[in-house]
Parts: sequence; structure tokens; C-alpha cells
Amino acid sequence: MTYPLYQTVLQYLDSSRGRWPEVADGSGVPVSTIRKIAQRKSLDPGVRTVEALAAYFKISYLVPLGAVSSCVSFESDLVSSDAGQP
Repeated sequence: MTYPLYQTVLQYLDSSRGRWPEVADGSGVPVSTIRKIAQRKSLDPGVRTVEALAAYFKISYLVPLGAVSSCVSFESDLVSSDAGQP
């Protein structure tokens, strides 16, 4: 499964090719790791690595809309089922 944040980080890495040492210095992620991610050799990097790169590139991300609507639906179900309870 591919996650939107990871895909966005890959796009930023592609567009910043040639500046990976600068990205490494700013993000705290080693250049070798950045190279492996950008070249798609590391297909499942750690969450903290992706988040560090996203923070460096100032990528913000939100919960997918489907997840929010399902939470709202679930909460609505709880409220409606509790309505008849004393």
C-alpha cells in the first residue's frame, strides 16, 4: 500500500535531486537513506524517516476524508443508539 504522504515526499525528493546533501542536513536523514528512498530501492521506509523528510519540505497532511467520515458516522451511530438509554 502506498500512502499519500510518502508519495508526496517522493515527488519532493525527485524535484530536489542534486540537493540531497542539503536535504539530509536539514532533515537529519542520512544521504544514503534519501538516495535509497528516492531511487525506490527502499520501498518501505520508516514512518519517522518519512515524517522527518515531510517536515523538512514543509509538507502538511490531514487524515483522509474517508477516515473522517467513517469516524463521524460511527460517532453518530453511538449517539443515536444512546438516545433511548436512561
